[in-house]
Amino acid sequence: MEKLNVNTRKATYKLENGILICELKPDLIIDLKTAVLLVNERIKITGKYNFPFLLIVKDYLLLDSDAFKYLGTNEGVQNLQASAVVIDSPLQKLITNFNLIFYKNRVPFRVFTKRSEAKLWLFQFIKETEKELFKDLLSS
Repeated sequence: MEKLNVNTRKATYKLENGILICELKPDLIIDLKTAVLLVNERIKITGKYNFPFLLIVKDYLLLDSDAFKYLGTNEGVQNLQASAVVIDSPLQKLITNFNLIFYKNRVPFRVFTKRSEAKLWLFQFIKETEKELFKDLLSS
């Protein structure tokens, strides 16, 4: 996939070192309709490729419980190898982690307060993909 930088009404998407990064616009309220829109944008952008996904939440964000459930469905995680969310607020991080207790994750998922930590965690999935792609060469 070529260099990517897509700006929509709700988010900005870019591909950086094999990680698809989505930075949400400030003060966004994510209800079910918005969650579906964001997932459809991401699927359209990624096409047939799977990526580790980094979601950046800059300012306070309201996330509806139906939207939270939807984001964990098969459709919600389509084209994702793993998903990390960076939330500025330690309180929001705590609330998100608490909500995760009640939902089964279909792909590896973690919440961070620092981008660098989230990217480091996601790089392990890029490494696993590369190892799988080159396993035949490595075994000879």
